[in-house]
Amino acid sequence: MLPFRAPTWLTAPALAWLLAHFAPARVNFEAHSDPEAEEPREICRDTLAEARRLRVAVPRLEAAEPSFAR
Repeated sequence: MLPFRAPTWLTAPALAWLLAHFAPARVNFEAHSDPEAEEPREICRDTLAEARRLRVAVPRLEAAEPSFAR
């Protein structure tokens, strides 16, 4: 973790260049933007189940449940 936040004018072009020229970064971003990917759905299901077990209110996650429920 860096002790500072990089400015947008610097990070946006750097990220664009990275995604255009470094295949592993591009693949990673593409995997996270796949609406049919199962892993993010499983993480949401597990997180919601754990929140319910611990009786922690997670209204936004509960509202999104239809999008990741089985």
